[in-house]
Amino acid sequence: MFEYSGILCRHVLTVFTVTNVLTLPSHYILKRWTRNAKTMVVADEHSEIQVHESLTTRYNNLCKEAIKFAEEGAIASETYISALVSLREGGKKVAGVKKSVARVAPSSSQVSGNWL
Repeated sequence: MFEYSGILCRHVLTVFTVTNVLTLPSHYILKRWTRNAKTMVVADEHSEIQVHESLTTRYNNLCKEAIKFAEEGAIASETYISALVSLREGGKKVAGVKKSVARVAPSSSQVSGNWL
């Protein structure tokens, strides 16, 4: 769960409690949970897309956009079909970019997954 959402599960917190670890190790404290979180640049629909440092941030931003897209796409049959076609086309584009990036320099933090 931590890899994607940045939140420790209750099992880890229980282990910390049982082993008398009373302070959360610093590598578990993500920047978005700190006072300086607002200094991080986040893209919205009116600004340029920023390349984010962490996989978690990129993943979370994509999830937010996908949820907005799904909400709009589910309104009617026509919007659903249009959204589904767009997602499939987008999936093909991402797969193509992923292949070209892999040929140039394979990343150590690639996320595997299947598209529609």
